Amino acid sequence: MADSGVETNVTVDVQPSLTIKTSVTIYFTIFAIAWIIFLYLQKRKPTIYACRNESTETASVAVDTGTMFGWIKPTWTTSDEVLFEFCGLDTLIFLRVLALGRKLALFGVLLSAALFPLYATGTNPDEAAGRRKEIDPLERITMSNLSNGEPRLWASVAAMYFMTFYAMYLFRAEYRYYVKRRHQFLSRDDPQQYTILINDLPMSLRTPHTLKYYMDYLFPQDVQGVTVAVECADLEKSVAKRERTRNSLEHAMAVSAQTGTRPTYRPKKELQKEYDAIDYFTEKLSKLNRKVYEKYQFLVEKQQELEAECIATGVDKAAFASAAPVSSGDDESSSQIALNEALHRHIKDGMPLRHMCKECITRSSAFVSFTSLQTAQTAQQILQTENPLEMEIVAAPQPDDIVWENIGRSKQEKDSWRLIST
Repeated sequence: MADSGVETNVTVDVQPSLTIKTSVTIYFTIFAIAWIIFLYLQKRKPTIYACRNESTETASVAVDTGTMFGWIKPTWTTSDEVLFEFCGLDTLIFLRVLALGRKLALFGVLLSAALFPLYATGTNPDEAAGRRKEIDPLERITMSNLSNGEPRLWASVAAMYFMTFYAMYLFRAEYRYYVKRRHQFLSRDDPQQYTILINDLPMSLRTPHTLKYYMDYLFPQDVQGVTVAVECADLEKSVAKRERTRNSLEHAMAVSAQTGTRPTYRPKKELQKEYDAIDYFTEKLSKLNRKVYEKYQFLVEKQQELEAECIATGVDKAAFASAAPVSSGDDESSSQIALNEALHRHIKDGMPLRHMCKECITRSSAFVSFTSLQTAQTAQQILQTENPLEMEIVAAPQPDDIVWENIGRSKQEKDSWRLIST
């Protein structure tokens, strides 16, 4: 122990081969077990590992032979064009980044094949000084087998430059490829290319009319349409129940047509009673149709009430009309100044619509479609409000990729769940 209290005797692993062997034994065993479990489950749980194959519209284009390892070759040989068309730009670039890492790793293996013989034929400093007689084979093929100032060290420097230049070459190629694909992706005429998704809308913009007036102010004559998300969980439950009832009615009618007799039905809450299945489900379907219509009308009326309150509190079409032409002088006209002040005050202060939150009619997300790709891209880049926690704008995803349960969730809530998931 030195006077400074720092331990100078450091234990050196003189048998790294044994350490590597132990690690490989443990972790490769775990990997093999996990791999076997995956191969077993991925065929028996398609809803988890291949959920898109449940629909023919979103099914994988890679043909699976049905065997345990039959998915490997089709997946490996899938072209970039197919990935770009069916999986999107993000997936394609993610897989290419993985391929880039694989190329760098393989190049490192090639460099090692040249460096190992140079290291193995070097002069080990411990062996030359007589401190050690046996050198581990793994240590023989590493840089630690070379003495200070040995010319073979220049091979390591050369290998470093080779790896650096090769990595820069790959990065440049991938960047050029990404720019090309990005331009190709943005120039497509898919509906979502012209649409943005706005999250965390302020309460004052949670109606189609007020939001459209606001977007028309920012992008005159370029707004195609506005759709504000509505909280309709009760309506969705009734629609799902109506669909189940319709299916039961169609089943009963099919059984009646096949057998020539009208089937009967016992409700779960009235097992002691027996009803004619066709009459029972017909009456139930009629009631559900009325209930769905009533709930739909309720949502429409609440949106109209919210819109009326917006107008009553001063948020009307005049406040969001397109700006009047600016005069040629340096000073803006009084109407232009008043319009800007009204818009700024409205976005900054909002409106007292708190009781509408209790109704949970409108949610804090909306889709806005434009007539040009340039406007849609511009809308994603500009700052919409002073508050960084409001009006988060992102590109609209593919319709099949939208998780409707997440539409309307706040940024804090999504960030919290994202943090928990990682």
